[in-house]
This record gives sequence, C-alpha cells and structure tokens, in this order.
Amino acid sequence: MGNRFAAIVCAVFGLSVPAWADARPTAGASGPSLRSQPVGTDATPTPEPSIDADASEDLARVLDAGAPEGDRIDAARRLAIRSGEEPVLRVLSGLLLGADTDPGVRTILLRGMARSPQLAEAALPLLTELAGGADAERLPRVLLAAGAVRTPEALRLVMRFLDPGLPEAMRTGAQNALVRATGQEEVPPTIAAWEAWLDRALQRAAKPGSSWDRVVLGGVAERMDRNTSRARDLAARLVDAHRRLYLATQADQRGALLAQILGDPVAEVRGLGFELLERELVSTPTPPPDVLRALLGLLSSPTPSVRAQAAVFVGRVAPESGAAAVFEALARETDPIAAGALLTAASRWPGPALREPVLHWLENGQSVRAVAAEAALAMHRAEQWSAEDLERVAAGVRGIDSERLSPGACRLLAAIGSDEDRRALSRLMLTGSGTQRAAIADALADRAEHVDAILEAAASDPALIGYAARAVAAHRPTIAGFRGVARLPAADENAKRRALQRVGEAMPIAHLLTAADESGGDTAMTLWLLERALDRARQAAADDGDAARALLAEAAERLARQQLALGRAAEALAAMDSVPGEVPAARLTPLRVVALSMLGRVSEAEAFEASADVWLDALERCVGLDHAPAIRAVLADGFEPDLSRAQRERLAALDRELLARASESPPATPPESDAPASPQPTPQPPPR
Repeated sequence: MGNRFAAIVCAVFGLSVPAWADARPTAGASGPSLRSQPVGTDATPTPEPSIDADASEDLARVLDAGAPEGDRIDAARRLAIRSGEEPVLRVLSGLLLGADTDPGVRTILLRGMARSPQLAEAALPLLTELAGGADAERLPRVLLAAGAVRTPEALRLVMRFLDPGLPEAMRTGAQNALVRATGQEEVPPTIAAWEAWLDRALQRAAKPGSSWDRVVLGGVAERMDRNTSRARDLAARLVDAHRRLYLATQADQRGALLAQILGDPVAEVRGLGFELLERELVSTPTPPPDVLRALLGLLSSPTPSVRAQAAVFVGRVAPESGAAAVFEALARETDPIAAGALLTAASRWPGPALREPVLHWLENGQSVRAVAAEAALAMHRAEQWSAEDLERVAAGVRGIDSERLSPGACRLLAAIGSDEDRRALSRLMLTGSGTQRAAIADALADRAEHVDAILEAAASDPALIGYAARAVAAHRPTIAGFRGVARLPAADENAKRRALQRVGEAMPIAHLLTAADESGGDTAMTLWLLERALDRARQAAADDGDAARALLAEAAERLARQQLALGRAAEALAAMDSVPGEVPAARLTPLRVVALSMLGRVSEAEAFEASADVWLDALERCVGLDHAPAIRAVLADGFEPDLSRAQRERLAALDRELLARASESPPATPPESDAPASPQPTPQPPPR
C-alpha cells in the first residue's frame, strides 16, 4: 500500500510524485499505472499553493517506508517546525487526520513533531483534535508537540490531561510535556499547581519590559543549564568509574576493556579511552588487536573530531591492517580537520592509493593544504609522483599562504619548485616562523647559490647555525666560510663549537691552521683545529711530497706548543711522536726536550742537542717538581760557563725560586705520562 498511498498524497496536495512511488504494474497486472491514471478527480479539492522543494523532499522521505527510521523522523521534525506555513500545515493535517493514512506514517509524523523544539500557534487546532482522539500510546507525543507551541492555550490543553481520573501514563506524559515546554521541574503534577504557575507567569509577562516568550524561554534556558550541569557531573562520575575499573583490571585483560571504552558513545568516556591509550603507547608501542580494531572502527565515526583523533593514533601505531582502513576513510572524508589527520596517517604508507586524496586536498582544501603537502613530501621521498603530478603538486603548494606553509611544504617546494620558488623561500627564511626558517635552511643548504641567504638568516636566528655550517662545509669550506660561521650567534658554546667543527672537517690543512690562529680564547676549539690539521697532514704526507710534510711538521709543532702551554706534556709528546721519521724534526727538538723534562725523563732529553734557552724553559716549567735539580745540573754541566748575561739573570731567578720552594714544601712528583695533568702547572708561554 505504501507506494500507492504516497502517490495519492502527492496528487492531492499538488506534489510531484517521488521516483520511489512511481510503481509500475508487474507482469500480468492489469490497469493503467498510477502515473497515467487520474486520482479521484471528482473528489479532489481545488489545488492550493503547494509546498516548496525542501518540504516536498522531506515529505517524500517521511512517506518512504524503505528509508531509515531516523531519517524519516528528522524529516518529519523539519516539516513540523514549518507548521506555521499554511501549505505545510495542510499537508500535516491531511496526513494526521486522514482515515486512509498509513499508521506507520502517522507514527513517524507524531514522533517528529514531539521532537520539535518549537511549533507554530497555527498547529494548535490540529493538535487539539489529535489529543481528543489519541490512544494512550500516541497521546504523550501529541502532548509534547502541543507543549512545543508554548502559548497559554497550548499549556492549558496539556494541563487537562493531569486529571486524576485519567490513566497514569497520560498524566505522566502531560507532566513531561509541561516541564519540557516551560522548564519548570519543581511544579507538582496537578492541574491546580500548573494553573497557579500559569497565572504567575502571565502576571510577570504583563510587566513592562517583559513578555510571555521571555518568561517561558527563560525557564527553558534555566532547565537547559541545570541539565547541562547534571550531564557534566554524570559524565565525570562515569569517567571516574571507568578509570577505576581500568586500573583495577589485570594488565592482560585491559585491551578488551580499553576497546570498549574507546567505542563508548559518551564523548567524555571515549576521551578517557584516548587518554589511556596515550599512556599505554609509552610502554607498549603496539596496542592489543581489540584496541586496533576499535581505533579503525572510529575512523567511521559520525563525529569529525573523533575520526581525527583515531587517525592520529592509527598513524602513530601504523598497523599492517591500518592502511586499507585509512585509505577508505580518506576517500569518503569531507571534513578538513579529519582529512588532515587522515592524510598524516596515510603518509605512513606512501603509494598509489594516496595519490588522489593528496591531489584533491592540495587543490581544493585551503585549510588542509599544508597537511596535504606533508603527505605529498612523503610521496616524493618514496618516488611516487610522475612529472605531471609534480607540476600539480607544486601548484597546490604555491597556493598555500606563506604564514601557513608547514615545514614539509617548505621542503617540498624547495625540492620540486622553480628557482623563483626557492628565492621566495629564502626571503621567507628572514621573516617566517622558527619552524619555517629551520625547514627552509635545511632544504636549501645543499644548494650553493643559497649559502649567503642562509648565513644572513642565521645571523638573526641562533637555531640556524647548524644549517649554515652544513651549507658552508658543502660549498665554501675555506677560512672565509669559517669566519662567516664564527660570527654567527649560537644557543650556547657547544652549539657554536659543533658548527665550526663541521666546517673544519671540510677545510684544507692550511686553512685549519689559520683558523686555529683566529680561535681566540676557545682553547678547546683551537686544539680541535690543530688536531684535525695534524690528522689531515699525516694522510696527505704519504702522497703529496715535501709541501705536505712541511705542513705536517708545522701542525705537529703548533699542537705541541699549545699542549705545553696548557701543561700537557704527554699530549705534546704524542703529537710530535705522530710525525713520521722522514719528516724533518729539527723544529720539534726544543719542544720535545721540554716535554720530556716535564715528564721527568731528563736523561732522554739530554740525548737531543738543545740550546741553553731550551733547558732554561724546561727548568722554568719544572721548578716545582722533584727532578728540577737534575735539569739544573744539565745547565751547570753543559752551559753555565758560556751563558749570556740575560741567561745568567734568568738562571739566578730560577735558582732563587728553587730555594724558596724547597724551604716551603716537599718537592712535587711529576705526573705520569698517561695520567691526567691535574693539578696543572700555571700555563706558561711556549718555548722560544
């Protein structure tokens, strides 16, 4: 009967017949179809103004017995809200009062009207007639609809059904309708109590500045506030109960419980599920199968924020079964926020299935283009784009406002864009956010033409010094490049040192030695540069002949001098010992004698032909050690008669210091060659 009834209704009320009502006779049936046969032409009233397309669509949905019940009720609610429009009210009256109306359609309409927040006063006569003939099952819905009219007359209609002689179900329905209409939960369920409230409400409405609507809707708003507070308290209790239950559950059984919590329809409980999952992932990177299934199921949630949260976790966990679910969800997603989270998750599986969603959101979603660019970068790194695709991707990234460019978008545009794109990025490196500047500097560091731009940006952003060092090391590994990095600000001394060392790793030997001269008070940096120069010189000396060997000798000498100035005789000796025998070592002899003397190896030092000045240097460095007399004896035996006046004066001063130290404390023992030099002697100038 459903299709025939729908066609009759549409004919009576001047509507177009919906496609689903276009019933054709089956094989063997006789008679014309409903579309070709006039319906009740003699009894049909003169057509009045018909309802518009939206109302017609809602009516068709109400009459469609095959449609989901919830959709039909929503359509009925929308029609009821428009009951103040005469054509719509006429349709509703015809369906609700008509003897031939399908009972299921009448029930759908009443349920929709009962859920309506507000009905027009014009609907009250219809509701009054319905209330007079409704049975106990339908009456509560009629009364809820009458209450939604919210006029004194409508409320009095509902009050009549508080009569003590009526069944309790009717009286309960009337009380519920009155409370919903007015928000007055405290009024007792009697006609007298509600009449008294109505009198007071009318008196308040008559006062200046007030109105009936203000009085009634004020009560409704207060009830909404109370209900909101109650719901919040109940949700908090529910969350606390679930949390306690989860903590009391054995670890091996928590997965099933967490899956249930994630699937709970109460938003607060579901939020607890995400919180608990976050904690579990700290210790267990892969959640149980039940939890994974729950997460994948939430990708189909009707709430965009829930889909987005689930996508974030799926992307973090990246289960093998997640790719298909993510791509299916992404294909049907329309919400930008959820799409962004899904794109991020899908980036874990860059492949052909990601192509269309990325291009779609790059070209059609301004708010999510930056996230789509991150996914496009993952596709680019996986070599999944064709040349034609890359042109579309670049065009999409160019459409992103500069302040919204994500780090991935910056890197992607630097990689696939034009020279003009990269120049624009280099300008953004001076004005963009910290993450943008870092991403651009990282992306452009491999291009020689952007070294100066990176150095300029790093001059005002200490966080960029590492990228600047990388660019200089790759394209300008000279003393000039080293000086440029040395002038940059850094977060701390270690960051500056790491940057300079990165440049130093790429510099030639001569430039390393020059850099060591310019290192200022950074002793650690000076030592590193000299050690690096020595290592590089040793490698080059085997192949490059005399020039390399001369650099090797210079590097060893300068490193040894620096170590001796710090009182590190063993390290100085090790630097000199690293020089191959074929390298001329005469320039190292004075330093070797001093180092051996500082280590107490005086007899070994005597084997080298050193001048009196060298031995005076050795004595000066060892004046507080117990072998100082042995060094003094070398001077007395081999040099004292021939000392110059200046040398004699220096020796006399050292003798006085020896006597003074001997009278003050026992002589010190020299440090072993492999022992740490602590405490160190006061740094002295290197030997002359």
